[in-house]
Amino acid sequence: MFAKDKVNHMKGIGKTLPEMFHRSVERFPDTPALMGSVKGKYQSVTYRQMTEKVRSFGKGLIALGVGRYCPSVREPTGMGYR
Repeated sequence: MFAKDKVNHMKGIGKTLPEMFHRSVERFPDTPALMGSVKGKYQSVTYRQMTEKVRSFGKGLIALGVGRYCPSVREPTGMGYR
C-alpha cells in the first residue's frame, strides 16, 4: 500500500484514541468492546456500556477536583525524557 493510499484509507477514522473510541461507539454501540472472565464465566461489555462507565468515572474525578490539566497524566514520560 502506497503512503497516499494509506492516508486516504485512514480518512475519518480519527487522530486520537478518544476520537477513535467515539467513532467505534457510534458505529458499533451494541458490539462487545471488551470480554473477560469473571469467576470462570466470560462476560462482555459493549461500547455503549463502556461509554457509560467512562463518563461515570470522569464525573467522579471531576467531583474529586481533578480538572482537565493533570500533570501526572499529561507530562511526557519515558527513559528519554529530561
